[in-house]
Amino acid sequence: LFGQGKLNPGAPIGELFERAVPSFSLAEPNKRSMPTQEHRFPSPSGIESFIQIEVSTVERGPGPEAGMCLRLRDRTALRKALEESDEHFALLEALDLAMGEGLLYKDSSGGIRYVNEAFAKLWGISTREMLEKGQQLQPYLGTMLREPPPKTIRRMWNPEDPSFNSTRTESCDLAMRDGRTLEVRTLPIETERVFRGRAWRLSDVTQARQESQAMIQAQKLEGLG
Repeated sequence: LFGQGKLNPGAPIGELFERAVPSFSLAEPNKRSMPTQEHRFPSPSGIESFIQIEVSTVERGPGPEAGMCLRLRDRTALRKALEESDEHFALLEALDLAMGEGLLYKDSSGGIRYVNEAFAKLWGISTREMLEKGQQLQPYLGTMLREPPPKTIRRMWNPEDPSFNSTRTESCDLAMRDGRTLEVRTLPIETERVFRGRAWRLSDVTQARQESQAMIQAQKLEGLG
């Protein structure tokens, strides 16, 4: 953690800690009451670790303290597993929201991590084909639209655009070449205020839109007398 050749006998451990872990100090007035805490530990090699530091005193009978014991536990792997667990939980929440609708999930780097059959079926291809197309999926799906989606939606699909990892939720209708109307809604997936990716919900609203249009037309005719 400190680098090769740093922890030699007699090395100033307090100074080493202060340089390596600014959030931890051995200069606390009462070391007996120092709580066990997790600290971010950037090593000289550039690898970031998360270390739990526990401090206890060493005594020899009723006399003065003989020294102190520092116990370090590397919790990096556990922390990563917990973060992945949070990510999966957030994805499950999005799945619950979907209620049988089409769902596609892109992680924070823009990679497609999940797509369900309902989403793929609305475009007439398999989930495997969607995953294989990767970054080429958007232009491929664009060939099935009568007109491009709004610019805001296109920007939110692009992981290189700042809009991708924004906290905004957007929705719009997509006019398909085969006459259908699909409603797409995109929402950010976050855990503990950390952006994990973006979910895309898709549903066929053709009948609902047709019925709504027919109702508006009927009201217009009724108004004409």
